[in-house]
Amino acid sequence: MEGLLLSEMPRTVKGMLQNFLELVRIYGHVPNGARVYYLQRSQPPLLTLMMDRYVSHTNDTAFLRDSIGTLALELDFWTQNRTVSVSSGGKSYVLNHYAVPYVGPR
Repeated sequence: MEGLLLSEMPRTVKGMLQNFLELVRIYGHVPNGARVYYLQRSQPPLLTLMMDRYVSHTNDTAFLRDSIGTLALELDFWTQNRTVSVSSGGKSYVLNHYAVPYVGPR
């Protein structure tokens, strides 16, 4: 995506973001692929960062405004399904944990 923005191809990046946002609307996250056996496996939670890069490059705040609810859905997925509590130095932290909840093959 960074390369596309550097190559002045923001329309392509916006199309990619629209596709990822649609996957979030359907599945609640961006799966590894749009196949049934990938639905329990997600991509890393980078959609919000990707949107930030796109908006910083294009200033397309209308697209961000229209997409903010869907970006929140992806965050909710990670908060509800992929967190782990960690203690260190007497403090507790809640981290997003990039993992698959199943031990079998895809």
